[in-house]
Amino acid sequence: HPFQVSLRILNYSLGDELFTPGSKEVSVPFTKNTFRILFQGHWMNDPSAISYRYRIDNYDIGWQYSQDHSAVYPNLPPDDYTFIVEADLHSSFLQPTIKEIHFTIEPALWQRLWFQILLAVLTLTVITLISRYIIRRNKRMEELKAARIRSELETIKSQINPHFMFNNFNTLLNIVEEDPEEAVTYIEHLSDFYRDMLQFRKESVITIREELDIVERYFYLLKHRFGKALFYRIHGNVSKHNYVIPFSIQLLVENAVKHNVVSLQRPLEIDIYIQSDYIIISNKKQARTQLEDSTGFGLESIQVQYKNITGKSVAIRSDEDTFEVKLPIIKDKKI
Repeated sequence: HPFQVSLRILNYSLGDELFTPGSKEVSVPFTKNTFRILFQGHWMNDPSAISYRYRIDNYDIGWQYSQDHSAVYPNLPPDDYTFIVEADLHSSFLQPTIKEIHFTIEPALWQRLWFQILLAVLTLTVITLISRYIIRRNKRMEELKAARIRSELETIKSQINPHFMFNNFNTLLNIVEEDPEEAVTYIEHLSDFYRDMLQFRKESVITIREELDIVERYFYLLKHRFGKALFYRIHGNVSKHNYVIPFSIQLLVENAVKHNVVSLQRPLEIDIYIQSDYIIISNKKQARTQLEDSTGFGLESIQVQYKNITGKSVAIRSDEDTFEVKLPIIKDKKI
């Protein structure tokens, strides 16, 4: 046709990669997202009379008009594209010559649907796990707090127990009559024992040495009451960097005295073994026929606290002859 313009694509590029019009299935990564194209129209009478318009389907709102032989699209988002260029002698483009270029800019890994779905699933999983962890941690902290409060109340209740107070005052009266100077020492030990109770009852952990000092003061009070009917032995070395829950050993000693016969005919022997990872409190079983009132909260609260703090359980072994409790040693004070 005498008024039909000849049009051809010279070349085009995506990023730094150059293509020719014959290239098939052109696909580039998201980093090569600048599209450049060179085209040329030809009409023998007057090449300068040729008008061009171009667009990218589903990207440009309308046609871009130009007399230049090139077009540039920087920073195209990932998608499938069709670039269309038309050349005509008339500005109305009634009989244009048309050329098309098809190309694809691949999305980044994180822009792909499967990755986004996977990321959403992983995020939901992580949020769920974190939520469960927080719920478990809060529950554990509440259990630990409740156990500490119960242990504290049990300690206070046991030490202001009328039987305990009566026995101590009765022992003190006997000592005052026999040895006034020893009575002063007894009062000092009794005072130190109650001072320890006030000082340590709100602590999460104390050193094993501090706990054994409490136990020895407690044994001193008991020895004045039971004399040669009660024996205790401490085996092993104490590390200043190891810890226990306050009054945990003392409570077990108290339970041993409370639940067993203590007499000259049947002396009660209590052994405390300090090992690398455990403290073992052991006594011969010689059960009383009538037991003092007991809630059982003391041992239960100790079990809960040790489980929450160390992750280890308090081991209890009871057979015909022996009652034994293994307390996990706490290695770190920062809990």
